[in-house]
Amino acid sequence: KPSVEDLVRMDESDGITPDLLLETKVIEKIPTDFYVKLAELHTTHESTTVPVIETVGNIKPTRLLYYEDESIREFDAKILKIIKGKFLILDKTAFYPRGGGQEPDFGTIEGIKVTDVIKQKDLVLHKMQSSSKDFQDNKIVHGIVDNVRRQSITKNHSATHILNSSARTNLGSWVWQNSAFKDEHYARLDITHHSALTKQEIKQIEKTANEVVQRNLPININVFERSNAEEKYTFRIYQGGAVPSNQVRIVNINGWDVEACGGTHVNKTGDIGLIKILKTERIQDGVVRVEF
Repeated sequence: KPSVEDLVRMDESDGITPDLLLETKVIEKIPTDFYVKLAELHTTHESTTVPVIETVGNIKPTRLLYYEDESIREFDAKILKIIKGKFLILDKTAFYPRGGGQEPDFGTIEGIKVTDVIKQKDLVLHKMQSSSKDFQDNKIVHGIVDNVRRQSITKNHSATHILNSSARTNLGSWVWQNSAFKDEHYARLDITHHSALTKQEIKQIEKTANEVVQRNLPININVFERSNAEEKYTFRIYQGGAVPSNQVRIVNINGWDVEACGGTHVNKTGDIGLIKILKTERIQDGVVRVEF
């Protein structure tokens, strides 16, 4: 009987998934911790050169306005700390930071361009293009998020979830998200699959995805206790990687796709428009990249 480690190794190295072994009766059931170990393996540890937060003393966690109301694009906030003259820590922000394969929001604070947004632990850092006399501790500043960029990235993120489930529906239950990347003009999804996709498979995945868009399904977001989320939706929720906290944010595309996800999403699938697959390639044994 293969161990969980054996199953993970076969899945990663050979594209032989537990679902495939289950269907062919090689194993009787999939170990409950298999998906957790797989998710942990696929959790990306982004290495960005940023200042060390631990050295700045006791700062309250940044209030995340983008979770409270996704539509907020302008806000006023207090500067709590300035690091190295160009990283602002505010008491609250509507700027979404880089994370989970989603690229950050851009925009301006007091008219100065925000060139990067990074989250370290419970603080959000805004990297400014240049310094300003308006940047002083306890000063109230005005932030504006680039709406066009946010909307494009948000559509690409929701489309990623739809494509992932469309691939699983059309190819087989063994399909698992290996990694994903969502930017303003480009998105990609890497999935576990044993061979390169045929033209017919690509066409069918795209067709199914666009049928989901046309059905205009609601996208509901709720926060659950980890154990409740796992019991209700199974370990499949960890498509995008392991969730470090006990609170799990679940993005549910009306039963079509359910995932633990910290990203921004449209309210209904119809808001996406059209999903077009541009290119697919087998990037390693057992992994296929879909660019869309």
